[in-house]
Amino acid sequence: MRKIAVATLLVLSSTAAHADGHKVLYVNAYHQGYPWSDGIQAALTHKLEAAGVEVKVFLMDTKNNPAAAPQKAQQVHEMITRDKPDVVIVSDDNPVKMVVTPYLKNGATPVVFCGVNWDGNAHGLPYSNTTGMYEVALVQPLVEMLKRHAKGARVGLLASDNETSRADGAGMRKYGGQAGLVETYVKDLAAWKAAFVELQSKVDILLIRNDGIKEWNDAQMAGWVDQNTKIPTGAVQEEVAPFALATFAKLPSEQGEFAAEATLKILGGAKPADITPARNKKAKVVLNPKIAKQLNITFSPEELKNAKLLK
Repeated sequence: MRKIAVATLLVLSSTAAHADGHKVLYVNAYHQGYPWSDGIQAALTHKLEAAGVEVKVFLMDTKNNPAAAPQKAQQVHEMITRDKPDVVIVSDDNPVKMVVTPYLKNGATPVVFCGVNWDGNAHGLPYSNTTGMYEVALVQPLVEMLKRHAKGARVGLLASDNETSRADGAGMRKYGGQAGLVETYVKDLAAWKAAFVELQSKVDILLIRNDGIKEWNDAQMAGWVDQNTKIPTGAVQEEVAPFALATFAKLPSEQGEFAAEATLKILGGAKPADITPARNKKAKVVLNPKIAKQLNITFSPEELKNAKLLK
């Protein structure tokens, strides 16, 4: 593959002749360098390019430049109208909200989505011309593992007070088997610390997130969390693994591979509506020996199997 220039539009297949002349447009909600969407993009482009499919990638950059998102969505719409791709793939919620729903909903262009949070209800998914993989936090297997080391079954969630975190809380209750989840959402680091300490006596298992806490400093917080952890803690994001006993992180490659496989089925003649939408099931398990020692916990051989141990 040729070197990719930093630009909004990337052409990731430079082959002159494609196996069947198929063209796919992939609309990435984020930017190059963001590990989650980089992983999705790498997996789906690898599989599609191996099949001889031309893949164009449009980066919406909605994390770094949200104000420009409506303009980027209009550019995508113009590209679709002009280039008429055989399939449009979108990852994460923003392209669904800003491109698929207003311009492609129930239309003639097949759409494959991935990375859409929990169930797509916020967008009315699936449409008649869509299929894809929803992104869910792997809460249930994480909690089942932590219960082996907890004194009870009360589960709490500590996260930043934003739309994403609150949506995750609702998803954990609905799809993660945590109907009684004790939710605490905070505005800043001081409130996060206070809630972390307080929740140790209110729940038996604490799930934590730190995204959206602007004052967060990994180096400073590592020691603080170690000293103040009294109960088993869990995370569903790999970047939070240094601060939790166990992390069950989603694999972006699972999303990308499903999207590519669904696309190839559509290019082979299948209708999107005939491909059942799925939810991710695979996890990267990360265990934290330092916090385990703090809690006097010994991981079992079963727990250690296929797990990564933090140093």
